[in-house]
Amino acid sequence: MSHRKNFFIIDVYNLIYRMFYAVPEMHSPDGKPVNALFGVVKTILNLHQDGFIDALVVAVDGPGKSFRTNEYPLYKATRDRMPDDLRSQIEHIMEFFRIANIPLLMIEWYEADDIIGSIVTGHIASEHRDEYDFVILSSDKDLCQFVSQHVRIYDAMKKKTFRHDDVQERFWVLPSQIVDYLAICWDTSDNIPGIPWFGPKKAQSLLTEYGSLESVYNHIDEITGKTQLILIENKEVAFLSKRLAQIYTELDFSSFHISSAHFSSEPFWTEWIIEFVRNFAFNSLLPDQYKTSLQTFHKKHQEVLLNTDFLFEQFWHHVWSESVIYLSTSWKDRFTLDRVYLLIADIIYICDTSQYDYLVFFQKLLDSSSHLYWYDLKNDIQRIFAYQNNFASPTNTLQSSIF
Repeated sequence: MSHRKNFFIIDVYNLIYRMFYAVPEMHSPDGKPVNALFGVVKTILNLHQDGFIDALVVAVDGPGKSFRTNEYPLYKATRDRMPDDLRSQIEHIMEFFRIANIPLLMIEWYEADDIIGSIVTGHIASEHRDEYDFVILSSDKDLCQFVSQHVRIYDAMKKKTFRHDDVQERFWVLPSQIVDYLAICWDTSDNIPGIPWFGPKKAQSLLTEYGSLESVYNHIDEITGKTQLILIENKEVAFLSKRLAQIYTELDFSSFHISSAHFSSEPFWTEWIIEFVRNFAFNSLLPDQYKTSLQTFHKKHQEVLLNTDFLFEQFWHHVWSESVIYLSTSWKDRFTLDRVYLLIADIIYICDTSQYDYLVFFQKLLDSSSHLYWYDLKNDIQRIFAYQNNFASPTNTLQSSIF
């Protein structure tokens, strides 16, 4: 039997929200919140390192309201507005997917769930039935309706895979009954109304006995007492709820080719991703070969601590005779500039911010005609600007997380 490949589909907003609330507060060098961005980048890096993904796409909710809202205006109406600290990160997250060459699939009026459903049940699945298994990266229980022999759910945070038996163990119904289950006992996250006073146990009991919502109503005469009365009074809302919970699977992806979603065969650390990660100071994610090495920087060079008028004079004399300066910075807690290292020819000049006020010096340096070079130049300059502006960011937002 040949090895089956894994086609992953990310329910992107599900992932983004989970990262936002799971990863501790973090800020970029310019003070912008980046915890959700960090979590998403870390998740994708982990998936690539795990090495069992052959193709990867991202499913995104289409612009505007879902077509379901036309039928039920209160659909998802109970959801809170996206926090501003998260909203500001969305553009950067989507930018990351683009520079990582991960396709973003989006169709107006349809949700990510509809895109996922159309992939795992449509022509893509049919065409590659003998080659690929489909893995949905999400914690959304709605998507359990697609779990089958070759479709499974993967929870990236718990690193748990949900197959047919796992779904049945969690909900006590079959994957094929998930839509009926949600129609009966409601779904608070999407504000699907369900049948009043009927919870999970009642849904499980009815579906175990009758198999589907339609069958429940076909056998309504066999059901007695208050249960029968509630079912009769709420028949219309029950079938409305089923229509809302039913994921649309007829979207056309006939022009999409899996070759455009190849993932594991492509190098992750391209120059664009390296630059992206550096810009947001996600240094803990970078492999060692892409990190600044101050040890290498200092090797075989004379060091001079700039803290007297005479030494500043010597520095500027050196600057006028040399047009190239290599620059690096170090910091105490990611937000407090500690030292600036300036390599000119064979001398390293050190600016220790705990010993001297370098504001005038830095401004003169940045205004000079010398060419500044170094590994992480953009962030180095940002740290210097932060120092100049007495920039203050939370000092307890270290790059620690669930990862």
